[in-house]
Amino acid sequence: MTNGILALLLLGALQVPPAPGNADAGKKQWQAKPGGVGPNQAAGTLWCNNCHGMNAEGGFGPDLAGRGLSLAQVRRAVRQPWGVMPRYPQESVSDETLANLSAWFASLPKVAEPAAWKTPLPPAEPRGPYLMTVSGCYQCHGALLTNPRRVLGGEMGVGFDFSRFTRVIYNHNEYYPQNQMGLFSKDRLTEATLREIYQYLFVDLGIRVPVSGAVSGTSSAGGNTTHVLTISNDGEVGKGLTAEDLTIAVVLPPGSKVVSAGGPGYEGTRRDPEVNGGADVAVWRVARLGPAEKVSPSVTLSGDVPAAQLKGSIVRWAKPALGSAAAARADSVAVTIPSSAGR
Repeated sequence: MTNGILALLLLGALQVPPAPGNADAGKKQWQAKPGGVGPNQAAGTLWCNNCHGMNAEGGFGPDLAGRGLSLAQVRRAVRQPWGVMPRYPQESVSDETLANLSAWFASLPKVAEPAAWKTPLPPAEPRGPYLMTVSGCYQCHGALLTNPRRVLGGEMGVGFDFSRFTRVIYNHNEYYPQNQMGLFSKDRLTEATLREIYQYLFVDLGIRVPVSGAVSGTSSAGGNTTHVLTISNDGEVGKGLTAEDLTIAVVLPPGSKVVSAGGPGYEGTRRDPEVNGGADVAVWRVARLGPAEKVSPSVTLSGDVPAAQLKGSIVRWAKPALGSAAAARADSVAVTIPSSAGR
């Protein structure tokens, strides 16, 4: 026996078969909620449960629990899907993760029948919502795709068109290497269908500016309470859209009066029919808010006014106007009241 053959035999004897996946790790990875903030909050988080159920019981996608799927079958379904499901490369979902998921599926009992779709199938007309449901968009992004319209408005709104939209859908990892949407196939989600979806989302509904508003500070002195807000355009400079003709409307709790107000564009108080069904509000007007710009209005109210009592405060802007399918032509966001806002 030659030394070469002996070496090969010894190498084969010493090789250890790959370790099986960890079912507990698979469950944790499958059910983990997204962390982080901003448009990349989904990075490193699986969204599989939106289609296949929190316990792999199925829904929009087939049930996977207790079906005796081998790791090879799971890997094939993820790397080269048969249906409308997008393809997930190694950088999005690793082979180790697939092994863990496969082990978890095998540990589960079979289900009697798959669960209902997370977002039910709407009527076939209008075409936009119907196509986005059967293509799977609504299962992860919800009706109206509010956040993707906002994210794209901030990251590429100035030059955003159908061509860029196709690249986001078919080559998603070029923009978000660790994001979990996967890569859709042109054979199963055709450009003709995608064009109808684009028309509904970004023309009929309208692309959005990523404006955000939050109570960023609360303090008390002399029997009064001062609240500071931060209103931001979270878009990228040179790429994102600019919001124009903004109105900041801060709720005035019953019995409280404005002692003073800071920040540009303060116009006083009035009743606003769009806030809490017709609340008294303190109002600021801002001509424009470009990408990465912020304004910080402040209001001092009489008495002890916790930040939670400002719930319902909003920021709205007239341009870019939303499309004809939107509930209103002006866009808006609620002012968030963080639990850490001090009071």
